[in-house]
This record gives sequence, C-alpha cells and structure tokens, in this order.
Amino acid sequence: MTAETRVRRVKARRVLPLVFLTSLAVAASAQPAGQATDGVRLLLASLERALVSGDPADYITLLSPAADRSKGSSFAEANIAGGGTRAVIRERDRAALSDGSAGSGYRLVVDAFVEQGRRGRIQTWQLDVRALSAASDEWRIVDQQRLSLVEGLYRLTLNATRQYAVRNLALKAEDLLLTIPAGSAFAAESDEGITALVLRGRGTMRFSPAPKAERGQLKIFAGAETMETPFDWAFVRVNPAELESHATLNALAEQPVDPRGLARAEVGVDARAPHPDRLDHAH
Repeated sequence: MTAETRVRRVKARRVLPLVFLTSLAVAASAQPAGQATDGVRLLLASLERALVSGDPADYITLLSPAADRSKGSSFAEANIAGGGTRAVIRERDRAALSDGSAGSGYRLVVDAFVEQGRRGRIQTWQLDVRALSAASDEWRIVDQQRLSLVEGLYRLTLNATRQYAVRNLALKAEDLLLTIPAGSAFAAESDEGITALVLRGRGTMRFSPAPKAERGQLKIFAGAETMETPFDWAFVRVNPAELESHATLNALAEQPVDPRGLARAEVGVDARAPHPDRLDHAH
C-alpha cells in the first residue's frame, strides 16, 4: 500500500497544495447514457466545434431566432473566443423548461472542457434550449449563463527527458512529512514549474494531525494519534509557486533517464490523474 493510499484512508485534510489536472479523453466518455444522438446532443456537438474554432460567430449560428442576440454575442465573446485543440461538452443536468409547454424546451447544465495544448479550462454553463418547431429535431439556444470558470488547468505529463537522484529528500505539509533517504524521482511540469513528483525509494510517511478531532479519528484507525508508515513510492502533487517551501529541492540531482523507471512512473501517474468528476481546486 502506498503512502498516498494510507493518507486518503485517514482523510487527511491537506497533503500538499494541489493544481488542477484533467484528461479530456475521460470527459468525452462520460456523456449521460441515451443522449448521444438526440437533437440536444447534436446541438452540443456543434457547440464543441465552436469552442475549438474560437470564433464567436460560430456560437451565434446556434442561437434561436427568439434569443437575445446582444446577450448571446456578449456571452460568446467572453466564453468562446480563444479556441482550443480539443473541446468536450458534458451534460450534467436536463430539466424541462417550466413554461407550461412540456417537451418544447430544456434547461441544461453543462461542463465545457477546452484544451489548448497542455493547458485547459473548465466552464459550467446553464443553457436554455428549444426545438425550432414541434416537428423539428433541430435545437437552438434561447438563453445562456456562465455559472463558473476555472482556468490554469494542465494535462499531467512526466518530463521524459529528466530524472532525478534523491538524497535525503523531505516533503513537508500541514500535519504530514515524507522523507526519503535515497531513491529516484520524475517530475511533471507546467509553465510555472514542477506540479507533481513521482518518487521511488524506501521512505517514511509521518502523519500527525493537529486538530483534536482528527487525532481521535486517527487513534481509532491506527491505534495512536500519530501514524508513521514506510512506503516504496509516492505520487505528490504541488503548487509550483509553493514547492520550495515544502521540499528540500537540493536533495534532487539530475541523472541519466532510466527508460524502465520512466515507464513505471508513467503507469503510476495514469492511475492517479484526476477524473473530471473529482477535480481538486488549486490552493
């Protein structure tokens, strides 16, 4: 069992400050069942193409004749412009519009994932949509509203050209200390610096929560108010701006890349890259 798994089981409040990471391939397979071919889904597919193009005019073509064009244009300029290399619209909720005409329209809540190279963003939108007519399966947007926006996302990828030898590495966070006398490490990087480390080596995790309630929970789980356990590898995510305050970086020295070690590290990253439904906010 890894140190990461043990920490999750005792529900530690914070391991290290996290960055947002996502895989749009997972999001693409997360569409609600039974909604892949209906008129609404076809509309959302067109919206995905507009997000990739980054042209607000492509969004305007998806508006209903009854829509407020000025409001739609403002929304498009704020949320469509910029484009991307890949986009996925994931429908989270669909409810009939409460206007007394059942079946004529829906209020959707959707997540819009846009990837630009390794960077990305997630927006949550509320969209009111209607069929163009009772006999038509063509749907258009009547109204729209952005509910949330998160930028600065990164696809987690290890730097395959750089490996580190570990000597007396210590990673510190509130209530938690990881120490590795000797081992190796690979890093995932963002524009701001290292965002994650895959560490291999015989290390020790020490978890000692400060709040009394958490100490009590830990005592029930582990028999003591402080838990210390060995590990042979660890996956650590961190805010690049705060890495130096949490880690003894002089304990990392570059060494030639071991392809087998890199392959093992990449397997660990793939298994732990966050699912879009379980993304964590950067701190």
